[in-house]
Amino acid sequence: MADSKAEILADAKRRFKHAADSDKKQREREVEDLRFQVPEYQWDPRARALREGQQAEGNMPAVPPRPILSISKLDQPIRLVLNQERSAHLGVNIHPVSEDANKDEAKVRQGLYRAIERDSRAHIARSWAFDRGVKCGTGYWLITTEYDDESGHPFDQKIRIKRIFRQDSVFWDPAATEPDNSDAEWAFIETWMSLDDYERGYPRAKVKFDDDTFKGISSSPEPDWVSLDGEKKGVRVVQYFCKKHVPETITAEDGSGRTREVDHVTCVSYKLNALEVLEEQELNGSRIPIVTYIGRELQPFEKERRREGMIRPARDPQKGFNYSVSQAVTMAALEPQAPFVGAEGQFEGHEEAWQQANSRAFPYLQYKPTALNGTPVPPPQRMQVDMSRLGPSLMLMDKFETAIQATTQTYDPSLGNLSSKERSGKAIQALQGQADAGSSDFIQNLAIAIEYEALVILEWMSAVYDRDGRLAQILDGEDNEETIALNAPYVMDPKTGRPRVLPQAGMDGMQAGLPQNAKHHRMKDGTYGISVKIGKSYQTRQQQGEEELGQLLAADPTLMMSIGDIYMKFRDTPGAEEIASRLKKLIEQLHPGLTQKEDGSMSPEQYKAQLQAIQQENQQLKQMIAKATQAIETDMAKQQATTQKAQADNQTKLQLEQLGNEHEMALAKFQAAADAALEAMKLKFEAALEAAKQEHELGMGRAAAGVEIEENERARGHASDEAAQERDYQAEQAEQSREFEGSEAEAERASAAEQAEADRQAQAQ
Repeated sequence: MADSKAEILADAKRRFKHAADSDKKQREREVEDLRFQVPEYQWDPRARALREGQQAEGNMPAVPPRPILSISKLDQPIRLVLNQERSAHLGVNIHPVSEDANKDEAKVRQGLYRAIERDSRAHIARSWAFDRGVKCGTGYWLITTEYDDESGHPFDQKIRIKRIFRQDSVFWDPAATEPDNSDAEWAFIETWMSLDDYERGYPRAKVKFDDDTFKGISSSPEPDWVSLDGEKKGVRVVQYFCKKHVPETITAEDGSGRTREVDHVTCVSYKLNALEVLEEQELNGSRIPIVTYIGRELQPFEKERRREGMIRPARDPQKGFNYSVSQAVTMAALEPQAPFVGAEGQFEGHEEAWQQANSRAFPYLQYKPTALNGTPVPPPQRMQVDMSRLGPSLMLMDKFETAIQATTQTYDPSLGNLSSKERSGKAIQALQGQADAGSSDFIQNLAIAIEYEALVILEWMSAVYDRDGRLAQILDGEDNEETIALNAPYVMDPKTGRPRVLPQAGMDGMQAGLPQNAKHHRMKDGTYGISVKIGKSYQTRQQQGEEELGQLLAADPTLMMSIGDIYMKFRDTPGAEEIASRLKKLIEQLHPGLTQKEDGSMSPEQYKAQLQAIQQENQQLKQMIAKATQAIETDMAKQQATTQKAQADNQTKLQLEQLGNEHEMALAKFQAAADAALEAMKLKFEAALEAAKQEHELGMGRAAAGVEIEENERARGHASDEAAQERDYQAEQAEQSREFEGSEAEAERASAAEQAEADRQAQAQ
């Protein structure tokens, strides 16, 4: 049964008082440290009063005022640490944990988280809390939601990271022991409102704060819920966060009978004053959405917990430095005010001028010559001040300055003070690195706070961004923006470049027949974890990337045709993006597949480069066939010439038959080689064509018309090449047949001539 409003109010007031009382001393120390950041408040009130002097009262003579100087030596060390946070890059990494989570969906959540950081200007809230934690020990910021008027739906909300201006308005459960207060059961954020603002902000409040109400609360055991400053009336309103636990017993499904108690935790927020609960809201997760940053936390002792920043340890050295420099100025100020010493009567008649000698610059001073026992007395002389008394003050100034450096872990090299032995770059970097290491715990503790922030936001995402088909913007690691759809399948519209949500059906939320390139980001599926890393800021990483890649290209300029597009992305010069785009296209042509996407698909430029490679290989095969044909023809011609010279006897016909047989064997060999080459080329073309078809079916986002054009071009090129080779082969066969027939005719004519000659010789005999 839910608690009644009266029980909630009573518990809240009791807990608020408990938190305020438990943390009272810590809050007082924090106020002291925050006052100390203002130089004029660095003196103790009593010491300041003594140096301010006093007027003469009764028998007490007047005490002249003395210098009260405040030269803050803490501002520079604190600024160095604060600038470390501003220049650091604290990256939040989201990774899959459960079986139904995956890396792609983790990237979506991480991109959405970066968009929330950017739109919320999260660096303002974090830096404000970090500033307070570095100075006095603790800082806070808030995670909340607000309506998203740009989403296209009136009830869509968005997650925001907000600054808490009054950091001392946060009160935590004293029983929490974790550094991020993740184990706290409740917390408060208080706000003091004028009566007019309260009535305007809560017009539906049941209790009206009239004079009788103020008197009743002021006379109650808890009078600090209202304030009276003359006619000005104020009301304390607190936002009360508390966890609610619902236990549940689960039984093992393996039949073993084992049971386990599971605690379901939710977080509820209330707005309340001393008399009633004004608002109630169940939050989107189980964690209190206040992020706690602790600068430094000491080991507890005597039932007291202490948190401190850089100011608390350096307070006494800073006070000593202020006293020393004030005392040195006091001593130095006595030098022009030293009195004049002269014999009695020497100032007679000129008293007024000598009385003003320490405050006015007279061109000359007159005195009355005086003699003592007949001996003239020298003119008046100024008394010499003992300046050796200034030495201890100067020495103390130096010692206290060294003590301030020790307590802040910030030494001369980090402050810009370098000796002649520390002029080398490596020595300076080493010394500055030591100072950074001494204060690095402040940055490391900020990573703990951001990890808790990320856990809250990740838990809230599934509840806040739950509408089917809602469009959201995500950012990658270099702040490149992309618009996606959540909780519904979609494809990217090539015309608009924006998601086009598709209809859903079926238990899995996907309708049969959806294109294979459709995406579906289910925000409620899967469990994801958080890790935080601390690195350099994006601008520093960009400069580092440009420098290192530039050195790599200088050492090996040929790498420009492999990584030139990446290098140009780091450049911040006009036209760098256009150059990177052109280099990428050129690299895709020279090295197909090098710039292949993570999903295995290829761009149109890569398809074109692959087609050109196939055509080039086809041309090389043609050249090889032509060279082989020419070599065969050359060998045949040589063999025919040798055979004709050797035909000098009656075996001419036999040799011609043998030549014919060899010719047929050569033709058969050529035919086999040509057929094999053509078959290999045909198989290669068919394999390339089949691979292109498969890539067309599996590729994401490729236009079907472009792929069909490329396939038709390859088909026409293949048919054209086969027809050309067939014509060349038939022409070669015809030419060889004509040559063979000519050779036989020539042999017959030679044989007939020889026979005729033999007959004539026989007749002659």
